[in-house]
Amino acid sequence: MTAAPNSLLEEAGDLVPRLAERNPEAERIGRLHDETVAELKRIGVTRVFQPAKFGGLELDWGAQIELGEVLARGCGSAAWLASVVASQAYLVARFPPEAQEEVWGEGGDPLIVHATATNHGTLRWTGDGFLLSGHWRFTSCVDHSDWALVSAVLPDADGRIGDEWICLIPRRDYRPEGEWRVIGLNGTGSRDLVAEDVYVPPHRAVEAERLLGADPPGSVVHDHYLYRADVGSLFGTSILGPVLGLARAGYEHYRWTTSQRVGTVFGDRVAESSVVQERLAHSAAEIDAARRIAYDVVELQRRRLAEGSRLTPEEHATVLRDRAWATRTCVDALHRLVRSTGAAGLSASDRATAAFRDLQAAAAQIAVNWDRNMIAYGRFALGLRTGVGPIDGTRGSSLA
Repeated sequence: MTAAPNSLLEEAGDLVPRLAERNPEAERIGRLHDETVAELKRIGVTRVFQPAKFGGLELDWGAQIELGEVLARGCGSAAWLASVVASQAYLVARFPPEAQEEVWGEGGDPLIVHATATNHGTLRWTGDGFLLSGHWRFTSCVDHSDWALVSAVLPDADGRIGDEWICLIPRRDYRPEGEWRVIGLNGTGSRDLVAEDVYVPPHRAVEAERLLGADPPGSVVHDHYLYRADVGSLFGTSILGPVLGLARAGYEHYRWTTSQRVGTVFGDRVAESSVVQERLAHSAAEIDAARRIAYDVVELQRRRLAEGSRLTPEEHATVLRDRAWATRTCVDALHRLVRSTGAAGLSASDRATAAFRDLQAAAAQIAVNWDRNMIAYGRFALGLRTGVGPIDGTRGSSLA
């Protein structure tokens, strides 16, 4: 099942050459070019999960991953914005209707970023709302944002650490800080986000468990399953869009350049080497296998969402395992090719090498981290507690 319309994917494909041209500049300045963000908005990346009620596309789960795959052929950071950052819009549709009106009621294409690492913010009830303060790291595309979703903890009546809440705050109420200088996905501009004693009205602060669970406050005005079902198992899956696209982009560039290369010592065609041929076939098979596994995850999640049911503990554990496996397999596949290019592959401008750097950065995310997720599956398979709430049937983190 294809979740994204062909017209959207075709428009994304048309952007690829321009994205590739601007990618070095994005890496240099540490954020996406303004024109890139404008073009991404024009084709609809911020509206993929925006409700139709507010002029959005209201697409099925998985559309953002298909879109990220395409855009990563030109720029991994642009794919990250489309597949990972902009896909968080469906959470806004789960807030009370008054909050949705504030974000989308006046039209436009607001970009909503997320800074939802638990315990990095605190809330205080004032009698008619909340005061929010916090410092959240790794907020991708914050410079281009219009709104932010941030996690915070509301202490209980005795002042002890309480439950996690998610707040929705406008651009005027927070500021970016620091620089984003890393080896991959530098164009995402994943800087710190800081808020100090910001007033948050009650309709823009919801307990995380309620927001992510079935029938959240915003579901009263929407019918689509993405705004009504339990979504705690979805976090991390969107990363697979850039992962798959970067692996394919690096592979294709290596394949094309290798078909043209002539050895500098003996003048022989590199493509005639049986070692090169084996490596190319091996990596192609791995990337194809990773894609099948990744979309099995997407399809399972989509099916459960549409049914209005939760993943079983075994399905949760399998999702974690398969996301990590698909990501690591893509990294291994591209690494095999990059390390065989010799001195030519050392160039910072080599597109296969650049894709590999971005892919390594994507693979660093905890949602696809090999050790964390494989160990969780192994413990589950052996009948041990995993420390992952949705698998163990405990409250813990709301996210899997």
